[in-house]
Amino acid sequence: MLYEKTIIPDQRDGNILVVHPELSELKKYIKLSEENKFWIEFDICFLYENKRYIKKIKDILTIHLRNDYDSNKIDILIKDIKFALQFSPKFIILHDNVLWNIDHNVLTIINKYIKRSKTTILVENYKYSSKKYNKLYQNLLWLLPWVKKCIDWWHSILKKENIDNWIDNNVLYFHFNNNFWICDTHNSIYNWKGIISKEFIKKIHNIKYISLEINVKYKTYYNNIIYMLQNKIPPFNWLILNLPIYQKHVIFEIKNFISAKLNKDIVYSFIYWSFAKRNCHKWSDLDVFLCTKHTIDKKSFIKEYIKLCKNLWFTIDKSYPIELFSEKNVNNIVNDKKTRLVEEDIEEIKNAHLMKSIFLCWDKNKYFKNLKGFNNL
Repeated sequence: MLYEKTIIPDQRDGNILVVHPELSELKKYIKLSEENKFWIEFDICFLYENKRYIKKIKDILTIHLRNDYDSNKIDILIKDIKFALQFSPKFIILHDNVLWNIDHNVLTIINKYIKRSKTTILVENYKYSSKKYNKLYQNLLWLLPWVKKCIDWWHSILKKENIDNWIDNNVLYFHFNNNFWICDTHNSIYNWKGIISKEFIKKIHNIKYISLEINVKYKTYYNNIIYMLQNKIPPFNWLILNLPIYQKHVIFEIKNFISAKLNKDIVYSFIYWSFAKRNCHKWSDLDVFLCTKHTIDKKSFIKEYIKLCKNLWFTIDKSYPIELFSEKNVNNIVNDKKTRLVEEDIEEIKNAHLMKSIFLCWDKNKYFKNLKGFNNL
């Protein structure tokens, strides 16, 4: 009897980004995942090498099995599946060539273990054309009725086929990388101009899980995620403005911008309100307060600031884009003794000292001890 195995619904909004860590700097990948509520995909060999540490990780979504099982390695395949299920993954990935070449009895054994779990088998395109891959998928449904598809973008590219041949309603999972049309090397997705078009993004828009499967050092992997978020791959319904990884990127860009434009003239500054509270929405702007030693020409500065915010996906009110005042002007209103404001005065710093003169606070008004006349600035 054909039936659909229940796939546990995910509570996160939009599509789900899946992190595919390397052995080096593993703890950084885990921290990245935990901070941003991303899921994680592990290779089975990776699990064997790090099983004690990985058992503590909560957000293991997928376990990717080997691609070289054959009739002489069936015992290894069954052993790997049993081992993978100890981690209660949501998905286990098997390649098309493996599933094509194992017989009915082995599929029955796999079915026995999988149906007892809350795990779903994903069949990944690897060696075969879309025609043969889709035929395999239809045949598998009779013995593994809950099987779904995992499409590796560059495996399909290497077959010289259009992505339209692979994407349908059964595709739940997508492996994202860049192989330069040559071989399966899992390179960065942003170092080859023109590979990602708006049309392509639209085609993968409805795929729930996007796994960034690239083999690079952590810093480059981090930059790949920023690139994906800025290009809305996967689409996070604008909530990227509240993701810690993207907020760190925004702060980094603001820091560089202020340092380049104001250099040593900056006394202090802070980012406040929706960004600091992580409750940005589609029309949120970036609330920044800047205090400078001297009065500066605002026109040029604000023009560049608006351009920066646009690149960072913020909507800016052009009539009131930023709060930029001289130290003399601020202190005349805030403090009769004209005492310079210091960071220790703030009561609600969420992240202290993001740089020497930039930090986050919940509410601008709570920074100042005396608010009389402050709104006249």
